[in-house]
Amino acid sequence: MQNSSISTRSTRDRIVKRRSAMCKRVLCLVTCIAMVGSLAGCRSSSVESGEDGGAVARSSASVATDGSASLTDREHAERTMNSMRTIATCLIAFWIDWGHYPTANSLKAVEGDLSPTYVKTLPMEDSWGNPFELSSSKTGYKIRSYGRDGKRDEHPPSGFTDNPDADIVNENARFTQAPYNTDSP
Repeated sequence: MQNSSISTRSTRDRIVKRRSAMCKRVLCLVTCIAMVGSLAGCRSSSVESGEDGGAVARSSASVATDGSASLTDREHAERTMNSMRTIATCLIAFWIDWGHYPTANSLKAVEGDLSPTYVKTLPMEDSWGNPFELSSSKTGYKIRSYGRDGKRDEHPPSGFTDNPDADIVNENARFTQAPYNTDSP
């Protein structure tokens, strides 16, 4: 009988530790989403419980696949930047869990590490249909969209510009280059 109570107690202790770890993870994700949202102007996001009980970040930063042909250049840029915020949020959540960013030279290489753990479907393309470029090391990351023209800028401007063909670059949760300043009202 004593073995049964010890087994029950140790099982209960493991469950409590697992729930505590999950609560810390959810709190870290909420903090991370709030941080990325405040830095990058994200309009709305939430944390939900995943199928496996883990936390999954949900953001309005998803890119619509229908009706995008009628969007203005500014709307395309905003959707692209929102998708980049989603990717950045997932990378930061990975960092919170593992203590480092995943090391990769493409978004496809980290897709399995980020989805579905941190987001149900990881955005792989910008609003114009061009694939995102990702380079990440254990200490940082850079996400790039080639903009409306789909070509890498030879002499990229720094900061914000009115050129919709300009690349959009998010480096460590900050936009260092973008065609419009969507962070201002």
